[in-house]
Amino acid sequence: MKVFFPFERLRKTQGTLIDYVNNALESQTHLLVNAPTGIGKSAATISPAITYALRNNKTVMFLTSKHMQHKIALETIARIKDKFKVDIVAADFIGKKWMCLYPVEDMSTAEFIDFCLSLREREACEYYNNVRAADLREKALNLIKQLVKESPVPADRITETCREYKMCPYEINSVLASKSQFIVADYLHIFNPIIRHSLLTKIKKQLHDIILIIDEAHSLPARVRDSMSLKLSTFTIENAIKETKDPVVQDVLNAIHNAFIDLKSGKEKRIAKQDLIDAISKYTDMDIDVMIDELQTQAKLVRETKRRSFIGGVAKFLEAWATSEEGYGYTVKSEKNRVIVNLKCLDPSTVTKEVFESVHSAVLMSGTLTPLDMYKDILGLPRDTKMLDLPNPFPRENGLFLIVPETTTRYSKRGEEQYKAIAKKLETLMSKIPGNVAVFFPSYELRDEVYVHLECSKQVILEQQNMSSSEKSELFERLKSLSKEGACLLGVTSGNFSEGIDLPGELLVGVIIVGVPLERPDLNTQMLIEYYDKKFKKGWSYGYLYPAMNKALQAAGRCIRSETDRGVVVFLDERFVWRNYFKLLPKHWVTIVTKEPEKRIEEFFKPQSS
Repeated sequence: MKVFFPFERLRKTQGTLIDYVNNALESQTHLLVNAPTGIGKSAATISPAITYALRNNKTVMFLTSKHMQHKIALETIARIKDKFKVDIVAADFIGKKWMCLYPVEDMSTAEFIDFCLSLREREACEYYNNVRAADLREKALNLIKQLVKESPVPADRITETCREYKMCPYEINSVLASKSQFIVADYLHIFNPIIRHSLLTKIKKQLHDIILIIDEAHSLPARVRDSMSLKLSTFTIENAIKETKDPVVQDVLNAIHNAFIDLKSGKEKRIAKQDLIDAISKYTDMDIDVMIDELQTQAKLVRETKRRSFIGGVAKFLEAWATSEEGYGYTVKSEKNRVIVNLKCLDPSTVTKEVFESVHSAVLMSGTLTPLDMYKDILGLPRDTKMLDLPNPFPRENGLFLIVPETTTRYSKRGEEQYKAIAKKLETLMSKIPGNVAVFFPSYELRDEVYVHLECSKQVILEQQNMSSSEKSELFERLKSLSKEGACLLGVTSGNFSEGIDLPGELLVGVIIVGVPLERPDLNTQMLIEYYDKKFKKGWSYGYLYPAMNKALQAAGRCIRSETDRGVVVFLDERFVWRNYFKLLPKHWVTIVTKEPEKRIEEFFKPQSS
C-alpha cells in the first residue's frame, strides 16, 4: 500500500517500520517498537496509519505526554496535506483543565472535573452556554468551520481564539474532533476510564474504530499507575466535616476519620482492603455503598456555592477503595500529624488490557522500550502482538559507549572513600570531553555526597529538586550558552533533565551515568516485586531492575540525537558489566568495557585528518 509519507527521503529503518505498521493495521494486531531517537518514528508511524484511516473510515489517535511531540505530530499531518493535497481534519487535545478559561490552576484534576460538571449542570458556565444550546449555536458552528478549514490548529491557539469568542475551548475542540481523522492527545484521554468514556461519547467515536500510536510508550505503565492511584488524609476528612451541617453525613465522616486514627502507623505499612472497611464498620452500621451515595449527594450541594468540595474527595476515594480488585496495594502512614491511607495501582493492565482488546490496532514506540516482552506482559497486550527492535542507522563512529567498572554506588560500598573515587574519576573523564557534559546520579543525596569532593575544570551547574518551569528553562539556556567553553550539569536519573530535553549537535557531547539508579526498595516497590513475582515469576526484574535500567538508558539518550551528532556515553559502575545489567544495553551499541577510558575518549575526539 502506497502511504502518504511527508518527506522526500525515506530512510531504510523508516521503510521497515512502515511495513510493520501496515501489517499490524491490515491484520488488526498491535506492534511494539523499540527504535533509537532521531530515526523519524513519528513520520514512519503516522503516515501509514493516516493512509489506512482515510481509506477505511478510522481515526488515528497519537498519544503523547510531551508538548513538543504534539507539535511534531501536527506538523507531520500538515506536511502530508500539503504534499498529497488530501483533506485531513485534525484535533489537538491537552488536559481539559488546561484549556479551561476559568482560574482553575490550583485545583486537582478530580476537583476540576467536579467543578466543571457542577457548572454545566446548573447552566452556570457562560463559555459552555455560548457553545451549546439545544444544539450548537450559530457562532460556534462558524468558528468550527473556520478551524476545519485551517486544520491542523494546536490546542493553545484554539484556547486563545475561544477566549476572544468567550466560548469553551474543550467543547469547540470536541466538535472539531468529531469531524477529525487524526487526534493528538495525552495518554489519559484513552487510558483513564472516566476520561475516555467522557471524551469518546462527546466526539462520537468508538474504540474499535481507533488506531492508537503511543509515543514514549515506556512511560505508559507509570502514568496509568499514577492515574489510578489515590490517597486520602485525615486533613481532608476534617475539612469535609467542616463543609456540612447534615448530621448523617457528619456521622459518616466521623466514622471514616476514627477508622483512619485506628489504622495509624508512623512508618508506612501495608494493610488489607478489608481492614479499612472493618475499621469504619466499628463506628457506623451504614453500608459502604450507602455512605458513598450520601457523600456524593452532599458534595453536589456544596459545589452549588463553592468551587470545590472536600466531601467529594472523600466520596471518590471511598468508592475507588470499595471497587478496587486484584492489582492494587493498600498502605497507611502518619505524617505531620496526619494519617494518610493510600490506594496504589500496581498493575496498569487493569486499565490498558481492555483498551488493547477493543481498538483496531495500536503501535507502541520508544527509544527505551526494553525488554519488549516486559511491556507486552505488564500492559496486557495480546499474544499475537508483534515486536520490532530497530537498529541505530547512524554511523557507529559517531558514538563512543564505555563501561568503567572501577567504582560503584551499591549501598554496601557507599562511604567517603567511594565518593572520593567517583569524584576523581569524573574529574578525569570530564577533562577529556571537550564541551558540555551531563552527569546523572541515582539520587540528589548521592550527587551531593560526591559533589563536595569534585574539583572540576568546567563550570558546574546543579539541577535542583522540584524546579519550576521557568527555573528549568533558565538552567537549560545557561547550559546552551556555555557549550563552547564547556559546562558540567550534575543531575539525577528520572529528574528534570534526564528525559524529554534535546541538546543536539555540540550542545551536549558527553553523558556520564554514575551508578545504577536502584534505590532501596520502598514499600511500593516491594509490593510491585511481589505482585509481578506472583503473576509472571519475574518480580525482581519487572518491578525493580528493568525500570531502573530504563531510567539509565533514558538519561544516556540525551546524547547523540541525530545522524550528525557525535558524543560519548560512559556508564560508571561495576554492575553494568554484570550479565543481568549488560544484556539490557542496546544491541546496536558497540559497548566497550575499559579501565582506561581517558585514552579512548582522547582518541575519539582527536581531529580527523582530511
